[in-house]
Amino acid sequence: MKTKFIVHLVTGSSAQILWAALLLSSCVSQTVKTPTEDALWRYDTKAQITDKTKADSHTVSIEIFSYKKQNYRLEINATLGYSVASVTMNNSANRTGVEYLLYPHKSFVRAPMGPKAFRPLFKQDLDPRLLIDIIEDRQPKFDFLCGRQTELVIKCTNDEFELLLERPHKDDDAFVKKITIDSKTFKMVWVFKGREFNNGPSNETLAKTFVLEKPEGFKQVDIK
Repeated sequence: MKTKFIVHLVTGSSAQILWAALLLSSCVSQTVKTPTEDALWRYDTKAQITDKTKADSHTVSIEIFSYKKQNYRLEINATLGYSVASVTMNNSANRTGVEYLLYPHKSFVRAPMGPKAFRPLFKQDLDPRLLIDIIEDRQPKFDFLCGRQTELVIKCTNDEFELLLERPHKDDDAFVKKITIDSKTFKMVWVFKGREFNNGPSNETLAKTFVLEKPEGFKQVDIK
């Protein structure tokens, strides 16, 4: 079985062009049946994000790359193809925190793991560790109480959010699912269409994937 990465070239974003070139040059498709411990995973997802305070809704594609359940990169693109943001979330021993490029505002944002990290991106307090739990298919932290609604639907709630996890069928190892994150001011319907992997990424690939640099002309925003 051949596995390969699908790369989207987006005009107007040097970071995305670099990312596409990186994958084409270093993540060569391999004939493998099972992932190894050092596999680099890619998730194909889309999301509809609604700001309830303005009744404003946007649909984006979110291409996710993850490594060893510690390092994550999200490439967020609008439906017309332009880049919205490149996000890294690192939770490893030698690197912890969130960094992202907001292309429309030419901002480079740095933040610790915490509720305020994504305010410039989502206009909402949303802890990156909640997104990581969703990506990794784990029961969320932060005092969520979870219960099964049906065989294929799980509902989790805390004081701020309601999460709804829906699967199309039982025992699906492709991570096909729909997650609804709902609060008084914010709603995100996040659809995971599947995942694939590439074994044995090089150290150079990992460094370029999970570390962002501030481009020339971008302002730096530090969230404490």
